[in-house]
Amino acid sequence: MIYFVFLFIILIILIILIFFINKNTSNKIKKCTSNTEYIEVDINKIKEKSSTIERKTTKMVAKNNSKYKLLQEPNFFVPSMMNGTYCDINYSTYYIIPEIMNNINDNIKIRVRHYYFSPGLFFEIKIKSKNIKIRTEIDYNYNIITNDELVNEYYPLLERLLKMLKKNKLQFLCTTKYKRFSYFYFNDKNIRITLDTDIEYNEQKIPDLNILEIKYPFEYINSKVVNEIINKCSSFHFKVSEISKSKLSSYNK
Repeated sequence: MIYFVFLFIILIILIILIFFINKNTSNKIKKCTSNTEYIEVDINKIKEKSSTIERKTTKMVAKNNSKYKLLQEPNFFVPSMMNGTYCDINYSTYYIIPEIMNNINDNIKIRVRHYYFSPGLFFEIKIKSKNIKIRTEIDYNYNIITNDELVNEYYPLLERLLKMLKKNKLQFLCTTKYKRFSYFYFNDKNIRITLDTDIEYNEQKIPDLNILEIKYPFEYINSKVVNEIINKCSSFHFKVSEISKSKLSSYNK
């Protein structure tokens, strides 16, 4: 009798272990691979230590599962493959400048960002009024790894803000986490499209929020092709929005 009880206990333990192993495995993100047409991103360019990106972004949001139909639409989005995947998990921590937050923080975003599949830690500044993003790779002590490619007007600003971060003079704003799918427009590589899903704000899940971003050069503003993309996405219940992932504290409230 004792023997059967012992076997029963072992069986229960094994079942519990299998359950937790399967649960942990299922929670791990897998690389998104494309069996059809895709565009391979030049990893050497992506790994630039520093860059200044000037572009316009149109954001759209949807609160339903039509995103999956949109992604499968033929002759529309082409996967942007890097490191063997066109999806990744994005982790960001946002900061603000306390002493001048009323004047500056509506115009500037400061964040530290890393990814699940791609190596590296990045410090980014987005200046809304100029539609630019300044990005540089940093080490885990918040030092710029190399400044060879950062000989421009924004380098002193990066250095200043990183020094403030190291001295705890930047105020923590929030953390975000989301799964990002990356694409190019099938007919024009100058137009990037990203879709963010499974969004978390300060470790709180935001159910059923999907954010689509259409990123294109300034000369494409009001162009026919961008309007066509917006109209196509609208047919899948995406709506143009000014939403910001760093300001989701009141979303759904």
